[in-house]
Amino acid sequence: MKKYIRYFFLIVTVSSLLVACQPDEEDEPDITGDVRANISGTWRSQENSATYGQSNYYVDISVDSTSSNGIKIDNFFNMGQNKEMKATVSGNTITLSSAPFEGFVFSGTGNISSTYKTITWSYTFFDGNETEPVSGTYTKL
Repeated sequence: MKKYIRYFFLIVTVSSLLVACQPDEEDEPDITGDVRANISGTWRSQENSATYGQSNYYVDISVDSTSSNGIKIDNFFNMGQNKEMKATVSGNTITLSSAPFEGFVFSGTGNISSTYKTITWSYTFFDGNETEPVSGTYTKL
């Protein structure tokens, strides 16, 4: 009987080790056929420009259902909630719309990491007088 009890505890111990060694599913990117679905959600933005200095704020990225490659970035450039900048996605590159947005004209791109956890931005804004570069990083929450 003691022999069976030892085997039982050995099996339970080995089984618990195997289960404990499983990778967390949260660490895996949600890879779908549409990059826009992978980048949808809330992001922390850290940007830097000469005029505004270091800025930290949050944005929400969503799929623009009116376009096959469009997204909307709510609170882009810390403009406020419910103010959505439109952009397009091609591969792992986001291209900003050059249409006027809240009194500015933005031009540039964001590069999406292969894990869909960061977007590195390099763009300019024109305020009607001069053009200024902005660099930044979005980190997905």
